[in-house]
Amino acid sequence: MYRLRSTERRLERAGPDYSKAYGDQIMDMVERSVARKLTDEEMDTYDGPIHYIPHHEVLKPNSKSTPVRIVFDSSSSYMGHVLNEYWAKGPNVLNDLLGVIIRFRQRKIAIAGDITKMYNAIKLSERDQHTHRFVWRDLQLDKLPDQYVLTSVTFGDRPSGAISTMALRMTAEMHQTEYPKAAELVIKNSYVDDLLISVNTVCEAKEIIQDTEMMLSHGGFRVKHWIISGDQSEHFTGMNVLCAEQENILGMCWLPKDDVWTFKAKLNFSSKRRGIHLEDDLKEEQLHLIPDNLTHRMVLSQVAGIYDPLGLIASYVLYAKILMRSMCSKEIQNGWDEPMNEEIRVKWMQFFRGLYELQSITFKRCIMPENAEGDPILVIFSDGSQQAYGACAYIRWHTNDNTYESNLVIAKNRIAPAKQLSTPRLELCGAVLASRLHQKLVTELDFRFSKIVHIVDSMIVRAQIRESYGFGTFVATRVAEIQSKTDPTEWWWVQGDQNPADMTTRVASASALGANSKWQRGPDFLKMPFELWPITQETTLDSDQIPNVVGITMSITSDDCSTISDIAIDIDRFAGLKKLLGVTSIVLSIFKWKTFKGICDKITMETLIEAEMSWVKHAQKDLPKDWMKKFQRLGPFLNQDGVVCVGQRMAEWIKQSWNQREFVCYQERDVLPS
Repeated sequence: MYRLRSTERRLERAGPDYSKAYGDQIMDMVERSVARKLTDEEMDTYDGPIHYIPHHEVLKPNSKSTPVRIVFDSSSSYMGHVLNEYWAKGPNVLNDLLGVIIRFRQRKIAIAGDITKMYNAIKLSERDQHTHRFVWRDLQLDKLPDQYVLTSVTFGDRPSGAISTMALRMTAEMHQTEYPKAAELVIKNSYVDDLLISVNTVCEAKEIIQDTEMMLSHGGFRVKHWIISGDQSEHFTGMNVLCAEQENILGMCWLPKDDVWTFKAKLNFSSKRRGIHLEDDLKEEQLHLIPDNLTHRMVLSQVAGIYDPLGLIASYVLYAKILMRSMCSKEIQNGWDEPMNEEIRVKWMQFFRGLYELQSITFKRCIMPENAEGDPILVIFSDGSQQAYGACAYIRWHTNDNTYESNLVIAKNRIAPAKQLSTPRLELCGAVLASRLHQKLVTELDFRFSKIVHIVDSMIVRAQIRESYGFGTFVATRVAEIQSKTDPTEWWWVQGDQNPADMTTRVASASALGANSKWQRGPDFLKMPFELWPITQETTLDSDQIPNVVGITMSITSDDCSTISDIAIDIDRFAGLKKLLGVTSIVLSIFKWKTFKGICDKITMETLIEAEMSWVKHAQKDLPKDWMKKFQRLGPFLNQDGVVCVGQRMAEWIKQSWNQREFVCYQERDVLPS
């Protein structure tokens, strides 16, 4: 009752519109059978477990359909019990967010759907219903509250996300044979209640929309509406397709008619109540309303609100990252809520002003040209500087008019660590980002690439990736990761002015990110055949010019290593002959070549035989000096390798005998004359 009264007071303060909307949603839940009112008889006769959960409002003033959302707090305590403590969260069954967005960019026609009231489509058992009791009296404070139970999964339950996603996926799997494309959409290209896919033709779009709605209806799910890219309304007459000027796609701003991504600046320095700003976002002409006493906490809040999962504006956002780091290292001494000095404030004002300039820049959603043919080439650039390191990926297509077209797919950058690192090391970190982008794109995209090309403008990084040994820990771990995710033969070198990844390492203005810029289209040589690209795999660096190579000092006390006694190898530490000979051959090769570099590549059959002979000589060092006389009956002799062997008379007999494979046994008295 205390939580109910608290909710009622907040709704009264919010105003009659929010109070009415809250009551209407309760009644709507009852009408949709998401909740039901309990009778006195049922409450008296039910003898199972009972738990009451409070509910409260979440205000969404920017939402036209649901300005108030009801949330049930299953983490609250009732009679010493917390409902969420009895449940596990469940596995993470969501698709990869970045993968869903990238696949949404593959084809000409984009389709976005929204499943309405997804959680409410999954029903609860009777026992679970009574552990989800709540009270409501329609804001009539002089009335005893009515008793209700939830009959469907609600947002507040800890496992509700996993339950709803698994129910949606199971619906698709159960009808996969009947609706294969619709099932693939739900299984592979959904994220919570959003459905995203791109296709080549209008017919495919109509088919997948109809099949998806039919398939989901079997599981009790319903699509609120669909949004189609371009001006396609005449093709979808009578279907649940919405004509929208702007739509949020997993947090990104999409203009369906123009089929482009855009960026919307959101600056709001007003106070919050229950996580909601009390005033609207600032417009471009209202920048003068930014507080004069700008604090570090204020700017951190604004920067944290910039959402750019594809890194399309990464080079501009880098400016904010650099400013934040400079503040953390110099400015923030008296606390996060102290006003910053005027010099820093001017820089932040310049950054905020540039955010509104980004609103005029668009990025193509579809990365595949209409007249594309064949398989594309994936080209990934990387670079590093003292400010940051990063990588950007492009997909280049050959078109049927014998030209080439490329588009930016994704970019990532990281600010350089506060600890000073050399530029080659930062460039190597950029190459690591490039290898991760490679793995992500190859895994998530449905394209089959005819070629994958990694391009750097550092000859040192190119040489380090080609090598695979002799480096210190910092370089060795990163080279190992690069080589595990990519093929070293895919890495090329280019002049620095031809590398667009340079923009991920230095602050760029908003105007430098335009539609036909080097950032969005890639360098000019991507428009030429691959054979004419100004890239090379040759290196002008010698081994001693590559930095971060571990120096090893060898101390050799003898010029001769004729026997194994000259090297310290403890034979008792080896359980098998094969391993003993392998280690011995490595040691002998190091002694021979006077280096550790690439020594494993120098191991051959000859070195293994040499190792075996060394151990044989080591074993014969205790033979008596008169071994020729003592072992005369065995026919001893010294071979060309200096090893004592026996069986010389037998060898002579074999040469003269008619049967060289079978040795005839005689008694001593029956020996024939020779």
